[in-house]
Formats: sequence, C-alpha cells, structure tokens
Amino acid sequence: MEMYYYDGRSYRDIRDALDAVRDDIDFSLGDSDIDFYLRENGPVISDGEELRTASALKRTDYGLYRSIRDELIDMVMSEIREGAMAGEFPIRIPFADTVLESSE
Repeated sequence: MEMYYYDGRSYRDIRDALDAVRDDIDFSLGDSDIDFYLRENGPVISDGEELRTASALKRTDYGLYRSIRDELIDMVMSEIREGAMAGEFPIRIPFADTVLESSE
C-alpha cells in the first residue's frame, strides 16, 4: 500500500495529503504574494477604483481579495495534484517550504 508523507505526518490516501497541503498553502500565502500577482497581472478594478495591493483590495473589496487568493491557491494545487497523480515525488510545496513524498 502506498503511503504519502507531508510535514511529519503520514497519509494512506493522496486526497487527505493534498487537503493538508492546501491548508498549509492557504495559511502560508501572504499579502506580499498577492502583491506580486497583482504586479505581474495588473491591478484589479473595484467600484471604479484601481487596486494595486493586497491591503487595498482587502480593505475595499474583501470578497474579491478572497477570490484572487483562492484562485492563486487553486493554480498551485492544480500543479501539485498533477504531479502527485503522475507519481512525480517528491513534490516541493510552494509557500509552505516543505515537500510531499511517497513511499513508492
């Protein structure tokens, strides 16, 4: 039976391991990471106002801030999930400074 190891814990099911990875990324993703995303992709417009930083976005339109944050997490998780399903272990986890490993 294949086992998965992440952050000192072991998992029998890859889905459980990926849930733990997602939680860590969500916890670790900072406003500076969102600021970088906004610099690379351009500001967002909310109520006619151009928002260029995570703090401005959070203050003006928290729902949009959360949506962008979730989109970033989903993009990272998609790459991690693809690597895991292809058996490409160990997988370095961005923002969490650790790896996801497999017993295989």
